[in-house]
Amino acid sequence: MVKRLVLFHIVVIRKLFMVEEPEITRWFDTHYEEFMTQMMHLEGPLVLESEITIANGQQVDKVVYGTGKKILALIEAKGTVNLTDFIRGMGQAFQGMHQIKMNYDENFSENAESFLLVPYDMKQGNIDFTKFNLDGFRLVFVDIENNTIEEFDKTRFGVINTDQWTNISPKWFRDCSLPGLYFMLKIIARNTASQRSNRMTKTQFHDEIKDFMELHDTLFFNDVKNNLITSSKLGFWDEDTLMLTNKGLKCCKMTFHDFCKKIIQIELGEYTRAVYNAINSLHGKCSTKEIADYIQNKIYLGKKVKFLHDDDGGHRNIGTIVRMLETIGSIKRINNNEVTINYAPYENMPFRMREFNDPNITGDAYNDRIEFWFREFNFDFDY
Repeated sequence: MVKRLVLFHIVVIRKLFMVEEPEITRWFDTHYEEFMTQMMHLEGPLVLESEITIANGQQVDKVVYGTGKKILALIEAKGTVNLTDFIRGMGQAFQGMHQIKMNYDENFSENAESFLLVPYDMKQGNIDFTKFNLDGFRLVFVDIENNTIEEFDKTRFGVINTDQWTNISPKWFRDCSLPGLYFMLKIIARNTASQRSNRMTKTQFHDEIKDFMELHDTLFFNDVKNNLITSSKLGFWDEDTLMLTNKGLKCCKMTFHDFCKKIIQIELGEYTRAVYNAINSLHGKCSTKEIADYIQNKIYLGKKVKFLHDDDGGHRNIGTIVRMLETIGSIKRINNNEVTINYAPYENMPFRMREFNDPNITGDAYNDRIEFWFREFNFDFDY
C-alpha cells in the first residue's frame, strides 16, 4: 500500500512540472499561423501537415507549406527532456536545415527555416544552451500556459535564476488597439449567432476586413491579424469553435467606454500602470526605449521583464499601450516623443475617458473612423 502511494506521488509531480512532446505539437497545431507571423513575418495562406518524410528519409513532426506547395518551415518538437534527448532533437533540427540547403526535391522555399521547439520550463533547467552550437536552426521556447514563444538568443542568455525575471502581463498582446479588439468582439459575436455550417474561419475574418479596407481606402486600427489573435489570447473567444466565450459575451455587451476601462485597468492593468508611471516620471517623454529602460531599471529594480523588449530590439508592446492611453485620453500626444498627461488610468480612480477623448486624438478623426467601421458593418456601437 505504501509503495503505491509513493508511485502515485511521483506521477503527479511529473505531470505538474513536465511538458510532454504531444502537448507541444498540439499547441503548434492551434497556433502555427501566429508562430509563422512572429518568427518569419509571414501570413497566410498556410498549410500545416504532420509527420512528413523528407528527401533523406527523416520524418519531421510538423511541416508548414506556403503557396505552390513550397515548404516554409520544418518543425521538430521535444517535451521536457534530458540532455541526451535534447541533443537528439538538435540533430534532427540540424538535418532539417541541411535538407533545406540541399533542396533535393526542389520543394523548399528559398527562405525556409528549421525550428526546434521545447517547453519554456527548459529555459530555467540545468542545460547551459550557450555551450552548444545552435547555428543553422532556431531554438524556440514555448510557454503553453500563456501561449507565448521566445527564441533563444545567445547574446543575452544564460542559465537563468527566475528571481531575476518578472512578468507584468500574463497575456499576449502586440500591435492591437482598443477599437480593434472591440470590433473583433462584434465580428465573433456575428459568427456565434450563425449556424455552424455558415461560420467564418479566422482567415475569412481577416480577408473580409482587408477587402473592406481596400474598397473604402481606409485604415483599420493597427494590425488586423494581431487584433484577432489578441482578442483570443485575452479569452474573449474560442479558437476551436470560433464563438464568443462567456467572458467575451459580457464584454461584447459593454459600451466602448466600459470595454476600454476593463482592458486598461484589469486585463492589461499592471502593464498599463507601469507604462503610465514611466511616462509620468519621465515628464511626458514617450520614447518607447526610454519607457522600457525606466520600467526595467526603476520600477522593477533591474529585473528582466517579460514582453518588454522585442527580439529585434523594438518595444511594440509598449507602443501598443501608449496608443491605448491616447485612446482613453489619459495622455495626449504633442509630438512623436512627447505627450501631455491628463489623468491616471488606475483602478478605483475616476476613469475620465469621455472627458478627454476628443475627436482628433491621433490627428486623423479617430472617433469618426471608429463609428464609420461599426456603422458599415452594421455592428452596435454605444460610446
